[in-house]
Amino acid sequence: FNSRGDARNAVDNLRFFAGSSEKVRYIPTLDFDFHRNIMPNPEDCWEKNTALFHLLNDSSPAIYVTTVGAAIQKTLTPDHFIEATISIRTDMEIPRETLVSTLIRNGYQMLPNASDPGSFAIRGGIVDIFSPLYPNPLRIEYLGDFVESLRFFRPHDQRSLETALEAHIIPVKQSLIPRGEGCLKVAP
Repeated sequence: FNSRGDARNAVDNLRFFAGSSEKVRYIPTLDFDFHRNIMPNPEDCWEKNTALFHLLNDSSPAIYVTTVGAAIQKTLTPDHFIEATISIRTDMEIPRETLVSTLIRNGYQMLPNASDPGSFAIRGGIVDIFSPLYPNPLRIEYLGDFVESLRFFRPHDQRSLETALEAHIIPVKQSLIPRGEGCLKVAP
């Protein structure tokens, strides 16, 4: 499609006829201009990364709709995207500090409450993360370095909704903070 509006209309029509929004996904164009300090809309990044996650991980048939502009935009390579996605499950050993540093590297912001996608909060042995992949935030309860439980909750009243055995935390931006050997070293 040539315009965002045409693509959105196609998505709405296809979802109506498919009977499910899970079978039709939209990959938006990220509008940015570094020369004028205009950054992409975070919601567009979340929507694009959610679609990319499903494209790379779901084997069920789906329709992906996008614009010409989005199709030619650079994005994370599939390998980098999969590597950046955190898959977490109960009884898994993952030190809280490792999880937090990975969340920050993937564009998440630490806030007092994880009430918006792309945010996380820490309170003692509990880490709340709002991955754009899900409609509600995820609460991770730790026992030492082990994940004791996973459950989704409503952000406005903190009430539990459902437990999970496994969850995925996708990047919230289109670029990642580099690490390892490819990083620029600054001499003291």
